[in-house]
Amino acid sequence: MIWAMTTSNAWRYGAAWITIAALAVLSLTPKELMVRTDLGGPAEHVLAYTGTAFFVAAAYGARRWLGIAIGLIGYAGVLEVLQHLSPGRTPSVRDFACSASGVLLGLALFAITDRIVPMRRTGS
Repeated sequence: MIWAMTTSNAWRYGAAWITIAALAVLSLTPKELMVRTDLGGPAEHVLAYTGTAFFVAAAYGARRWLGIAIGLIGYAGVLEVLQHLSPGRTPSVRDFACSASGVLLGLALFAITDRIVPMRRTGS
C-alpha cells in the first residue's frame, strides 16, 4: 500500500533518501579515504543496497517494487561507472552484481516483514 506523507511516517522518507545519498558518498569516495569492514567489498555492497532497498520500499510502498528495483539497480550501475572519476577506484561488474542482488534481497525482506508486521499506513 502507498503511505501518505505525514509526520508519523516522515522518518521513512528521510531514511530512504539518506541511504540513497550515503550510497553515492561511499561509492565515490577516493580509495585513499575509504574505510573498509572485515566483511569485504561484495558483502558491503549487498548489505548497503539491501538496507537502502528496504528503506525505500518502506517509504514508497511495496507495490512499487518494480520501479524501486529498476531505479536502485540503475543507480548502482551509474555509481559503478562514475568510479572512473574517483581517484584509485575502478568499476566492477562483480560489485554491480552484488549491489543488484542487495536490492532484490532488500525488497524481498521488506515484503516478508510487511506481511508479518504490517507498518501503520495512513490514507489507505
